[in-house]
This record gives sequence, C-alpha cells and structure tokens, in this order.
Amino acid sequence: VTYTADTLDELLRINPHLKIYFIMGMDSLKSLHLWHRYKDVVDKCHLLVFDRDTDKHNDIDSYIYENAKIEYIHNDKMDVSSSEIRELISDGNIPYKMLPDGVSDYIIEHGLYVN
Repeated sequence: VTYTADTLDELLRINPHLKIYFIMGMDSLKSLHLWHRYKDVVDKCHLLVFDRDTDKHNDIDSYIYENAKIEYIHNDKMDVSSSEIRELISDGNIPYKMLPDGVSDYIIEHGLYVN
C-alpha cells in the first residue's frame, strides 16, 4: 500500500524545491478529505482538477481545503471518471471503450481494482 502523501514526501525529500502538480477529477477532489493525510497532499502540491459542465466548485472550495492551491480545468469532452472505471472493474466489468488501447490489458494482467 502506498499513499499519495508518502509519495509526495519522498519526491520532496529528493528535491525540496520541486513544484508538484497533482491532476485529478472533480470526483476525487470531493472525496479528498477522506484520503490518508489529505492535508499534507493539499499543502505539498498544486491540484489541477478536471471538471465538467455539471460540476460545482463553489461548495468544494469551502470544504476543508482553505489553503489549497486549486486550478480548475474545464473539460466537457470526457464524460468519464476514474472512480467510475474502478467501480466497473471491481464489479467484474472491463470498460474497454472507456480506456486507451493496452490499459485494459494491463489492468487485467496485474489484477488491478479487483476486490
């Protein structure tokens, strides 16, 4: 098990002046407060958050991320989330049409996201 906060610690230990950008979807931002040491994640990197037309960020900003460096990237062309893909796979459905070529093979080969 590895945690994002631990990975950030290691990257910054190797290069303390590194400026880290963490790319995530709005669904991940909404649940970030549930992550292991989420405050460290927020403190140690800039969050680039993909949103969709339906996403609202005014209620997110006031969550618990008051010191977060968040930049929203609007994208209405991808109506898919990593959480949705992981959920489908854990239910035994490989979403081939939602993944680039080779990614589904890698997921199957390594048994990723399977309960």
